[in-house]
Amino acid sequence: MATTLGPDAGVGPAEPDADCSRAADLAEAGARYAASRDVTQSVAVVDRRSGTLIAAIGADRGYNTESLLKTFTATYYLTTEADASVSPLALRELISRSDDAVQTDLWTASIVPTIAGRYGLTNTTTSSYPTSRNWGSDRTTAADQAHFLAAVLDEPAVGPSLSTWMRAVTPVAADGFDQHFGLAAQSGDRGAKQGWSDPGWEPANLHSVGWVGHSAIAILQTSWTADYATMRSTSTMTASLLAADARCDSPLRQTSQLRAV
Repeated sequence: MATTLGPDAGVGPAEPDADCSRAADLAEAGARYAASRDVTQSVAVVDRRSGTLIAAIGADRGYNTESLLKTFTATYYLTTEADASVSPLALRELISRSDDAVQTDLWTASIVPTIAGRYGLTNTTTSSYPTSRNWGSDRTTAADQAHFLAAVLDEPAVGPSLSTWMRAVTPVAADGFDQHFGLAAQSGDRGAKQGWSDPGWEPANLHSVGWVGHSAIAILQTSWTADYATMRSTSTMTASLLAADARCDSPLRQTSQLRAV
């Protein structure tokens, strides 16, 4: 039975062929843990080998993109001739340190519609009043984020650069925010892009998207009551469960993790 976080919550299609995969169960357990701490969490996992959605909990629920938009911005400049003068160093700062100043400088209203159209992101849209200062209010879903990453990380024009920058996510962002949570807190072959709302914004948002092994993962969160420390812990719990699954850790270990949630 799926964890119900709202009318759009649900569980995704069947699991992949790998006998060790329990992504759907683990995503549900993570979302249930988050809900017990007053955090609404949406999760999507896409198998990068097949492009198949293998776990989805509230995956079509809409969220403000926050700094997740920066992966779209980097992809836009890597795949178009919008501005050939944009340096790889600036794009690295945009992703690894989540530099808001770079995002504001590079913002254009074409980014979201171009990327959404290119990758078939049907539930990703610009905000009602798109400006260079309002880019974090664009809208997206966990399913769109996971599908986007599964596609773009294997794209020759984007994947090598974007994956390098996501592997190098710094513990602290350019604005001083603690980025060590969710997928960024995992070990091994992983990369992450983090997103969060401005201090005082209600409801608070805290997102982590990226990959571990063969899984593209999106963990999007919002809460009216939980603080960022709590939201970091719920994001990291779900990421840890899904990371173990992506590495095909033993079924015994996965079962013990489930019981701990």
